[in-house]
Amino acid sequence: MSLSSAETRLFDDWSMSVMMLDRNLTFIYANDAYLKAVHKSREEIIGAYVFDAFPETEDRIRSVEKKFQKTLMGDVTVLESPGAVVGLR
Repeated sequence: MSLSSAETRLFDDWSMSVMMLDRNLTFIYANDAYLKAVHKSREEIIGAYVFDAFPETEDRIRSVEKKFQKTLMGDVTVLESPGAVVGLR
């Protein structure tokens, strides 16, 4: 899945970090604020599976994948990490 420029234009200039994953947990979009925050280039992110771009332990991968699957089924979930809480919708 790729996004059109019209679909991403809204987020391009935001100072808030924005990224989008597809159902396979592959990056399909990341704005400049997100790239700066994670110290990655667009080439490193777009098309990459989230855990290839950001390696994690097997336990953490299973936990996060489970949360994303619940979110994709319509549940509102919370993904917690040290120092941050991210709502998934």
